[in-house]
Amino acid sequence: MKNKLKVMVVGAGDMGRNHIRCYQGIEDVILSAVVDSNENRAKKASEDFKIPNAYTDYNTAFEKEKPDIISVCLPAFLHSEVSVKALKQGINVLCEKPIALNVQMAQDMVNAAKSSKAKLAIIFQERYCDFFEEFKKRMSLLGKGLIYRATDMREIRPKILMHSKSGNGGPIIDCCVHDIDRLLQLFGRPKMVFAIGDVYAKGKKELKNIHDLAIDTASINMEFENGNKAEIFFCWGLPKGFSGFSNMEILGPEGVIKNYRDRIEHYFKDGKIETVSGLFTDGHKRQIKEFVSAIQNGEQPQVEPQQSLKVLKVAEAILKSIETCKIVDLNIYA
Repeated sequence: MKNKLKVMVVGAGDMGRNHIRCYQGIEDVILSAVVDSNENRAKKASEDFKIPNAYTDYNTAFEKEKPDIISVCLPAFLHSEVSVKALKQGINVLCEKPIALNVQMAQDMVNAAKSSKAKLAIIFQERYCDFFEEFKKRMSLLGKGLIYRATDMREIRPKILMHSKSGNGGPIIDCCVHDIDRLLQLFGRPKMVFAIGDVYAKGKKELKNIHDLAIDTASINMEFENGNKAEIFFCWGLPKGFSGFSNMEILGPEGVIKNYRDRIEHYFKDGKIETVSGLFTDGHKRQIKEFVSAIQNGEQPQVEPQQSLKVLKVAEAILKSIETCKIVDLNIYA
C-alpha cells in the first residue's frame, strides 16, 4: 500500500480553495494545512474544508508540517520565492500559472528543481480538458496552413493586483500564457511575433491604487516554423458590468474546429457539421491527480517546468513587441 502524501496549500483565495477541492477527491493524500497571510482567510478555509491547521507564514508551516507537496496559489510575483524555498527543502511543488512574474524568477525555479530531488510542475489545466484532446485529434483533417484564432474580452478584473506589472503582470503574463502553451503543444516551434497593445483600464477609478498598470489590451500575431499562424486578441480593461466573452477556433483549407468548452463543433469541407458534446472541463482535477501519481510512482509530470519557462519567454517577447512596435524573432527555442 502506498503511503499517503502530506499536502499543504499556500494561498487560500479562490484558486487555493479550488486546489483544496481537487485534493479532497484524491485518496492518496492528506490535507494537513492551509497558509495565507490573511489570518481570517486561512482560518475560514481550514474550517470550511476541515483542514487541521492554518498558518499565516509559509516558512513556519514548512518547518512544523514538513509537507510532501505544496500547491502555490499566490500572486505571480510570489511564485518563485515560495517555490524555490520549498524545493530546496525537498518539497514537491505544484504552482499555478504563470510559472513566475518574469523569466529570471522562473529560471530560479527551474534551477532549484534541477538541483533538488523534488518535482516541480506548473498548472496548465487546459491541457487536461477533453476539448484540447479533440483539437489535437482533428487538426490533421483541416489541411495544411492552419490559423489559430482566440478572443478574450473582459471587464476590469475584480482582483486588481492582476492589473499590476509588479503583481500578476496583466493578461499577457497572467492569462495569455494558456493560449501560448496551447499553441506550442499544437503548432510546435514558434518563429516570430508581432503585437500592438494599450492600457484600457487607465483612469478607471477601480484601479486608482495601482500605480504600475500593465498592458491590458493587445492584438497578437504569431507565426510558426511549420507555416501555421495565430491571431490572439485580449482585453481586460473594459468597464465594470461588461459581461465578457471568449472564443477559440482553428481554421484550415479543409474546415474549421470551434471550441465551446463543454463541446466542440467541427465544420467539414462538404458542409457537414459534427458536434462533440459532454466534454470534461475540470482540468485542475486531472492535473492535480496526475501530479500526485507522478510523485508516488517516480514519474515526470506532463507539464515540465522547462516548458512553462518557454511559455513565459514568449509572453515577454509579446510585451517587447508591443513596447518596440517591432517584430520579435522567437529564437528562444534555438
